[in-house]
Amino acid sequence: MAITLSREQYRELLINAATGAYIREAVAEERNNPDFRRCWDVVNHLLEFAKEFRSEDMTMQVDGKLILSDHVVMEVHGAIEEFLEDELWALLVEELAFRDLERTLTPAERLEIETEGIVPDRADLFYEKYSKEFETHGLERLEIVESPADGAGS
Repeated sequence: MAITLSREQYRELLINAATGAYIREAVAEERNNPDFRRCWDVVNHLLEFAKEFRSEDMTMQVDGKLILSDHVVMEVHGAIEEFLEDELWALLVEELAFRDLERTLTPAERLEIETEGIVPDRADLFYEKYSKEFETHGLERLEIVESPADGAGS
């Protein structure tokens, strides 16, 4: 089987494969999976075609082995960092908004969520509140407030 790619498609494929390999490698290491190096098999195979696609600038030789160039690694790491930061903010908004919504649910709303999976429309107000807060102030105003039940200094 042959796949025909333009130079631009090859370059994008290599970057996407490298991005996936970095992410999969991190997950595999976290899970103590000894096979994490196989995440790079596709990237290493693609690197062999760099010259064919006039993309040698995406590679470099180290100890006789073809690897991703520094600028590709930096581009991939930058994209992953940006994605992770966006996901962090989205997760914070989602978790805090759902916590606040859950505190105010009526028994009927609770039943509707449990039986039909339908979240009340007013949930959007909580999402908007936290989205605006984090966009404007980041974590600057986020604090842990201990309740009397927590006990002092625990």
